[in-house]
Amino acid sequence: QVKSLFGAGTAGDVSVQSLETPADAKIILGGTLSTLGVFNFSAANDSMTVKKMQILISPLNDPNTPTPGTKDEIRVIYLYENETLIGSPAGYKITPTGDDVGIVFISNLNWILPKNTSKSLKVKGDVYPVGQQYSDTGASVYSHIMSSGFEACSTTGSSRCDTVIQPASSAQRIVYKSEPVLSLVTPQPNSGDGSLVAGTPIKSLRFRITAVPTG
Repeated sequence: QVKSLFGAGTAGDVSVQSLETPADAKIILGGTLSTLGVFNFSAANDSMTVKKMQILISPLNDPNTPTPGTKDEIRVIYLYENETLIGSPAGYKITPTGDDVGIVFISNLNWILPKNTSKSLKVKGDVYPVGQQYSDTGASVYSHIMSSGFEACSTTGSSRCDTVIQPASSAQRIVYKSEPVLSLVTPQPNSGDGSLVAGTPIKSLRFRITAVPTG
């Protein structure tokens, strides 16, 4: 089910929209392969093969401006159609410096979008462990499908090609070393049939907080 659009657009036959809203912002943990964004691609009028695209990994919610700030957190991304790896098995490196900092240049993708059909593209990244010279606790990460560097061509032999697409943006990710997990402790101190009396405290709930052990 497609959620309300956080970033979306179309150019010619191929359209893209984020499947996330700002409410989908989440924590990603150092030392894990984490989902950075989920996007829905569709083709109208013709079946299309997506050959090229540019994905920007940035600390800002801005799909058009390369910005330093995530090279210590994520240096390689992977593309998935749902949970099936597509494109390079070795992943795609993020440009570490210069005018194109944060941009991932993807070519020879050859991802087919059947006519009038939608497919989900999931962007995952290797999150570096939190620590010196690596990920910073609280670092912000967004993934963006950029408008430039896109190419999708007809699979039916026509000369139809899209060479630009409107950008789409993920919800925010925040990098942490671990995240808390709450669990109930048994037995509970109250069966649930007690009543509250003003001025008389009662024990109502016991729970345990632990941290997910990651990098």
